[in-house]
Amino acid sequence: MGSKSSIFGVQDTRLDGQFRFPLPHDLSKYLDNNPEDLRIVPAPNGRYLDIFTVSRFNEFFNNFMQQKDISPTERQVAIDGYFSRAGTANVDTAHRVTIPKIYRDMFKGSKKIVMQGRGPMLRIMSESEWQRIDQETRSKVAAMMEKIEQSAYIDATQNIEDNQENE
Repeated sequence: MGSKSSIFGVQDTRLDGQFRFPLPHDLSKYLDNNPEDLRIVPAPNGRYLDIFTVSRFNEFFNNFMQQKDISPTERQVAIDGYFSRAGTANVDTAHRVTIPKIYRDMFKGSKKIVMQGRGPMLRIMSESEWQRIDQETRSKVAAMMEKIEQSAYIDATQNIEDNQENE
């Protein structure tokens, strides 16, 4: 993970009776070597939680604030609707995170959760939400790949025709 916390990949796990889940090994190892608090932020749509180290959260916020293509109104909406909702994640000595009571409704009825490493953050969601997002993503990727393949085929066909004309 280097000097900054970054995590990629997908891992499923279970919530225990106290709404705790274990952090992925790479993030636990990083925190052992770089003691740092974690920030937990609910998604504006209420379907998942994002977890950052404090330094990565601050970096994300500062980068957001420096964006030139965001209007003052949009900036304030993002601050009010996302950044200001960040809280400190409680992490115990076994590297388990406790989901704050205010966010537990998004995990009701599903003790299975999915953790998705997204570089500077870890996204936590119910298994059913993951399945929904995964299906949506697969459809988008398939459509994008089909477009790329068609474009590549057209380019390859054009190159063959150009080569034949030059012969």
